[in-house]
Amino acid sequence: MTFYESINFGEIILYMIIQIYEIQTPHEAEALIEAGVDHIGSVLTPEGSLKRSLLKETIDVARSSASKSSLIPLFSEMDSILHVLDFYKPDIVHFCEDLNKYRNNRPGLDSLIDLQENVKERFPEILIMRTIPIPQHGIADLFSPIELAKIFGNVSDFFLTDTVIMNNAGPIP
Repeated sequence: MTFYESINFGEIILYMIIQIYEIQTPHEAEALIEAGVDHIGSVLTPEGSLKRSLLKETIDVARSSASKSSLIPLFSEMDSILHVLDFYKPDIVHFCEDLNKYRNNRPGLDSLIDLQENVKERFPEILIMRTIPIPQHGIADLFSPIELAKIFGNVSDFFLTDTVIMNNAGPIP
């Protein structure tokens, strides 16, 4: 499918976006562009330097095509996020913290909202994707996905829903 190709079911039109992550080299990005992938995502871990030339080249390859580049920073410190967005300039930044750990920590949740507000203000050209966890049926002590969508709605351009798998110890990462 091409970006935002629609599927028409009578009155309902669905848009499917094909998104693949863990792309770390320009060669991988080129192959996915050729295959018609819409969002080509890369992950940035906090270990080592936050400026990685090969990752920058990978994001640039995706940005120069019909595909969109997406970057998941696996950290949420404001200065570091702003620094990497200024360097990599992805089309989309994808925030995917485990929001349920903030269930009883509203100041922590507010810091994530503040982060996204700052990103929107400083980088209006970068779209923001926020992962919203979807708990298994019957789990009441986790955030409602609707509640989270309302909380993050004004500071997000996309939501990606992700099922939360639980065991006796809690959510499985």
